[in-house]
Amino acid sequence: MNSLLFSIGIFVTLLISTIQCLDLERAKEQPCFNIKRTVPLNTDDWMPDTKQCIHPMSRLDLYRAAADLLQKDPAEISESELDNACILYKSKNETYVTEGFGGRTREYTVNSKDNTMREYTIRPLKGEGYSGTVYTTFTDYKTFYFTTSCLDDGQMTWGVASITPTLPRLTVRLIQAYALSLGFKSEFFTELNYDQCNIQKDI
Repeated sequence: MNSLLFSIGIFVTLLISTIQCLDLERAKEQPCFNIKRTVPLNTDDWMPDTKQCIHPMSRLDLYRAAADLLQKDPAEISESELDNACILYKSKNETYVTEGFGGRTREYTVNSKDNTMREYTIRPLKGEGYSGTVYTTFTDYKTFYFTTSCLDDGQMTWGVASITPTLPRLTVRLIQAYALSLGFKSEFFTELNYDQCNIQKDI
């Protein structure tokens, strides 16, 4: 009987060890660096008042966003949970609202350095979580814009927001080439899949 329980214990331990959880330390690429060029984020003409999908991004940015939405330690979140994260966000007056993982929401205060949204800080409206200084550095003024973020833990991340659930592969390659030009590494690139997401107009 004891040997049976011992065998079961080993099996459970091995099973748990095979579940890959989010590892923030391994997702870190580089410390914050100086952003030399920013662009104004004037979206009134091409980005309607709707939810925005998050497309290519750094792995650390995804991990931080997921942990904040789920309000969990990253080590308690499995990689498989990200498959249908469906993370969206929308500007709401003076705040941003993110949504994902089956309806979970999180609201953030946004303070722009000026009215152009070239540089702004983001903080959770309640408690602690995803926070830092965000820089708008690249956009096609049609479908997407690229931001880099110096998070409060001193790490640099990046992400792309778009009005469409999918982006042409040529556009994705252009975005990835731009990320590489800033010093980010391709092995840390990741994307969210919105094929199974039920995207509504309003949060």
